[in-house]
Amino acid sequence: MLKLRKIFFLLFLPITLFLLGFLFKINVINCQVSRINCKPELYQKLEVLKGKSLFFVNLDRELSKNDICTETILLQNFQKQFPGTILLEFSEEKVVYQLNFEESKLYISEFGNILPSSQNVNDLPEVSWNSKLSSESHAEILKILNSVNDSNLIIEKITRLSDKEIVIYIKDNPKIIIDEEVIDSKVGILVTLLNSREIKEYEEPIEEIDLRYNLPVLRTTQ
Repeated sequence: MLKLRKIFFLLFLPITLFLLGFLFKINVINCQVSRINCKPELYQKLEVLKGKSLFFVNLDRELSKNDICTETILLQNFQKQFPGTILLEFSEEKVVYQLNFEESKLYISEFGNILPSSQNVNDLPEVSWNSKLSSESHAEILKILNSVNDSNLIIEKITRLSDKEIVIYIKDNPKIIIDEEVIDSKVGILVTLLNSREIKEYEEPIEEIDLRYNLPVLRTTQ
């Protein structure tokens, strides 16, 4: 009896799988990139999945073959819902600054990767770093950029002249001078400093604020 059950199972399992694959096909695609609904262009590319088996579709192969997963957009998770819906969740690695390197412009992500310029790269902070970009220098650049998060300050440019002189250009504000030794301790006060009454009401226009010393040094235009 047990042997007959095994034979029955082996005979009908392939038929059952075939019927499941035939009956349940993808006809609805829900898509998000970083928890935001996908753009119409991405939805259009995903149309190639419609009509494929909800059970047996090889997502990695299909997305790679149709150039849907790229250097910047990666599939993070998916869910299959009966009878024919699939939810795709992608992550996107975004460009955070433009690195001016020799005569080239490189677009750098938050993870320090060089990305193509197909993303929206308007109004990116420009960085000129007179040493080879490394994980350490990228971390220093990110600390400077992140120092004005959650504020209305906009960093337009960062120029490293040497390890003793890094100039930060902030829109509608005096330029800031720091060195590598004080990045950790001084960039955290940028927002507070520039929004302080002492700076805003200083009697003469301030051209630059030097944070390389124990106390800020103000240099005026006069």
